[in-house]
Formats: sequence, structure tokens, C-alpha cells
Amino acid sequence: MTYKQTIREEAYEELGLRLGSVKEGKKLKRNEEWKHRFFIRWYTCIVDKPAEEFTIQKEEVAEVEWFSGAEIRASAKADPQEFLYGVIEELALFG
Repeated sequence: MTYKQTIREEAYEELGLRLGSVKEGKKLKRNEEWKHRFFIRWYTCIVDKPAEEFTIQKEEVAEVEWFSGAEIRASAKADPQEFLYGVIEELALFG
């Protein structure tokens, strides 16, 4: 199974989403600034659906909510401990 196939399958299982076009981003190597060495690749797609219409798998997803990029950056700046390590740096990939 490819990464794109897995993304589509998991989006449907966990969120009830049937994804349209999935865009593959750059592959990045993480080492010195991280505890472990690994590669990461972001995949993006546009979903035009209110969060209330998602069908979540309660064992995997607590809730769904939309945020603007500005809201996420402000939240990360105000309380960085609320984010997984490295997520704040990765936000720069999205402008």
C-alpha cells in the first residue's frame, strides 16, 4: 500500500472523509535538531466541509475543529507545550 492510499484509508476510517486530490510535499530529513533521525513528508489536500459533518472514530479522534494558519501560529507562540515537538517548525512549510 502506498502512503497516499494509506492517507485516504485512514481519513475515511477516522474522519469519514473521502479525499479528493492529495498533493505530495517535499521529503525532509530530520536529525540534529531531533532526538532521533528520520524522514518526514507532508501530504495536503483541500477539504471544504464543516467540522460538524465529520464522522469521527471515537477510539482514534477526540474532536475535529478548523483553525486558520494565523490562529495556529498564535496558539503555538502563546503555549508551545501544547504542540508536539517540531510541529511549530513544520508550520513554516505552509506559509
